[in-house]
Amino acid sequence: MGFWSDTFGGGNSFSESVANTFTPNDGASYVGGTLTYGSGDKAGTVVPTNSSGGYGSDSDGNAVYTGSANTTSNDNGANVTSSGVNEDFVPSGSAPSGINKVLGFASPTGVIGALAGWANGLDPETQEKGVYDGKQVYENKETGMQYSYNFLGMPYQ
Repeated sequence: MGFWSDTFGGGNSFSESVANTFTPNDGASYVGGTLTYGSGDKAGTVVPTNSSGGYGSDSDGNAVYTGSANTTSNDNGANVTSSGVNEDFVPSGSAPSGINKVLGFASPTGVIGALAGWANGLDPETQEKGVYDGKQVYENKETGMQYSYNFLGMPYQ
């Protein structure tokens, strides 16, 4: 694909990564190079192209997203099922995983987040989870505490 998408962008081109940064609350984001709904009842599904060349459509048939940051060379990078679900979609508020979880222990905020989780009995790998309006929420059934994770990887109620 390219240096940026393979190294830093998680499958997104540089322009797609910039679009995600500057339009965080527009309801969609590029995931693995594919424009994907980020909230609402369509969260995790691919935003379809409409007849005018834009993406998505409102009740009048007008494009909701321009898709101007789209880079077509990486569009096949996303793991999209036949029903339009982008398997690479990770809701905001998800617990750090993989290398991000390991690297979290190398930063003060990661250590504080791990200690706060331990002190409150939080275990996102075993506790019930659900997605509410595009946001990953976990629940500790023993205490009834519902929590999510911020962009620093720290849990909050």
